[in-house]
Amino acid sequence: MADTTITGLPNATTPLDGTERVPMDQAGVTVDASSQAIADLAGAAITSAVAAHAAAGDPHPQYLTAAEGNAAYATAAQGTDSREWTAETVSQAEAEAGTATTRRAWTAQRVFQAIAAWWAASSAKAKLDGIEAGAQVNVATDLSYTASTRLLASSTGADATLPLFTSANAGLVPASGGGTTNFLRADGTFAAPPGGTPGGSTTEVQYNNAGAFAGISTLTYDGTTLTCAGRMRNSFTSIASTPAKAFTGTWFTGGSATTTKPHLLIEPAGTTSTAWSTSGTGLGVNAASGFAGNLLDLQVAGVSRFRAAATGAVSVSGSENAFLGLSIVNSSSASTASAGFAVTGNNTSSLLARTYSSGNTVAVWGITLANYSGLFSDGADSNGFLLGTLTNKPIVIGTNTAERLRIGGGGGITIADANDIAVGTSTGTKIGTATTQKLGFYNKAPVVQPAAVADATDAASVITQLNLLLSRMRDLGLIST
Repeated sequence: MADTTITGLPNATTPLDGTERVPMDQAGVTVDASSQAIADLAGAAITSAVAAHAAAGDPHPQYLTAAEGNAAYATAAQGTDSREWTAETVSQAEAEAGTATTRRAWTAQRVFQAIAAWWAASSAKAKLDGIEAGAQVNVATDLSYTASTRLLASSTGADATLPLFTSANAGLVPASGGGTTNFLRADGTFAAPPGGTPGGSTTEVQYNNAGAFAGISTLTYDGTTLTCAGRMRNSFTSIASTPAKAFTGTWFTGGSATTTKPHLLIEPAGTTSTAWSTSGTGLGVNAASGFAGNLLDLQVAGVSRFRAAATGAVSVSGSENAFLGLSIVNSSSASTASAGFAVTGNNTSSLLARTYSSGNTVAVWGITLANYSGLFSDGADSNGFLLGTLTNKPIVIGTNTAERLRIGGGGGITIADANDIAVGTSTGTKIGTATTQKLGFYNKAPVVQPAAVADATDAASVITQLNLLLSRMRDLGLIST
């Protein structure tokens, strides 16, 4: 095989993969060969040398002699053949930096130094350095806790003492020391509450009296009832849906007239009340016997508007541009429904003022009372109904916004013009029921019934009796004088 000179090999900074192209000088002619072809050529030369060594009868044909090796690997010029490298040895700094591209000779020491420098800067080394000496892989950790020292011990790692809590940091609660009088404070210590022993007597509500506990003798609580025997003032300003005082809960019903107390009862101590509705009462006021004041007095700017006296008298006063008084409404239309009031004396005699519902079917005097209003005297003890004035003033009766009948303060009766008097057609109606009753017509002075005029017996007596009859009629005012 002809000698071939290989020139232009690149620096072997990375391993060759056989595809690299290398220019070669063969017998004065430049050719381009792959690195794989070059490797094949070198292998063929070595194989040929080994075969020649074996043919020479060498007992160790697998090894080349020095001469054979020198012949197989011809020594290249110094600095140009990697098989015999005599270039400058790389320095420690350059080896540890690992960034130079100039070819150098390497010793085992420099290789070790380069590897050591790379490892010292590796993140993998930092990770391994964080593993505690003696650590084991995938070994279970047993934890134990000592309450007295707050020590949390680990079978595989470092032990830790758990901290107590402070005003700034979370932590464990310190030991209390036992007992029932100390309480945990925000600073992490157990201490007795300030203030000492409760003041006052048993059941007295406590209050802050100059930094010390004191009891309120007029405000007591026995676990069930809060009793206030002193003045109570409420200065709360009401807001929407929030009254200053709200008495909630279910009202009691169904007891006796004594036990079915009002939900809110105003009653002096020692006063008994035995006449409450068994159906329940919301607000009740019961004054002591002999009380002569007002049970209720509603005022505006110091002026009474509605007052209910202990005697039972009720008065309403005020200034109202429209109706002022009691408005009583009954929305039921049942057959006996009505609205109004009843005034009863010390017996059954009563005055009834009624307005009857649209569905009322009760009849009075043959008139069904539906949608009627009436004023009646009622009761077995009633002596009747009085209608009149106690001063020299008239009574005026009207209908459809017009006056129909007037009874003057002096007793005169005036029927409004164009108002007829109709009487019954069965029995009829009397005007005067005794001959001594006086009547007068057309402003004539009333007289008793005139004497009878005898019948005429002849022509002369006819004229006499007629004149006498005309005189009687003039006396009554039936004809003009």
